[in-house]
Amino acid sequence: MSHVVNGLQPLGESGHEGRGVAQKALDLLTELARADEPLRLADLAQQTSLPKPTAYRMLATLCRSGFAASSPGGRYYAGPKLLGIAASALSRRPERTFVHESLLELQRETGHAAFFAVRHAKQAVYIDKVEAAQAYRIAIEVGHEVPLALTAIGRAMLIGVPHQEAASMLKDYYDDLDDAEEELRRSRVRGFAIEDEDYETNIRAVAAPVYGYSGDIIGAIGLAGLTFTLSEETLDVFGPLTINAAARVSEAMLGSGSAAAHG
Repeated sequence: MSHVVNGLQPLGESGHEGRGVAQKALDLLTELARADEPLRLADLAQQTSLPKPTAYRMLATLCRSGFAASSPGGRYYAGPKLLGIAASALSRRPERTFVHESLLELQRETGHAAFFAVRHAKQAVYIDKVEAAQAYRIAIEVGHEVPLALTAIGRAMLIGVPHQEAASMLKDYYDDLDDAEEELRRSRVRGFAIEDEDYETNIRAVAAPVYGYSGDIIGAIGLAGLTFTLSEETLDVFGPLTINAAARVSEAMLGSGSAAAHG
């Protein structure tokens, strides 16, 4: 695979320009939701590229509405209303039950961490995860976002994207676009995508697309492991297993969609 350019930041994208009030609030909520521990005002202001007074005023509003909360030490964390909305939204996703059962089975078959993600613009957003049976953890949690172009789970979703749209994402990260496009073409042929330390050193991954009842790709299921445990030789076995896991969810989605259409 070709070399990654410009680290993990797409060329020409800052991500914080021209934001309105709503987007600034959403950026703060995103950081609160992703944090492993309460965050200081200074950290939140830096991570969202907001002036500290602006961040403070917006956090005060979010706290009053229950979307954020603050500790006595002046640190902020996700509030009960944000957590409730997130839990409610996840519980109502039609594929959630099918996905988790397939992830559990894939983890039992391979021993590796298994994931489900959906697409948002040029990012893959992780919706569900089952930890590896082995004594290590993959540092990606539910809610985490990764570039479609750099990850197996993202490139599995690019399998169904028109050529020009996929190429526009790949060129942000790879200095050899022809090589990257050829790898995506191979993914389409074999039905699953491979990631070989593209996003994170020492991590290898494989993923396959999940189709909704309309026939469009709605997400992807994948597994990931350390390169010395998930070797290149195992991909011929784990690739088809991942395709099977994704197919089980696709079939369940097809059934649920048909039932809803005729219900």
